Amino acid sequence: MTYTYDKATLTWFEKIFEEYKSLHNKTHITKVLQT
Repeated sequence: MTYTYDKATLTWFEKIFEEYKSLHNKTHITKVLQT
């Protein structure tokens, strides 16, 4: 099955994904520092 995304949708998804990764990384770093 093939999925096609227009530029706006892809940009929105990438933005959310980058923010999620950034948040996850900060959380992970915080946990490591607290250990």
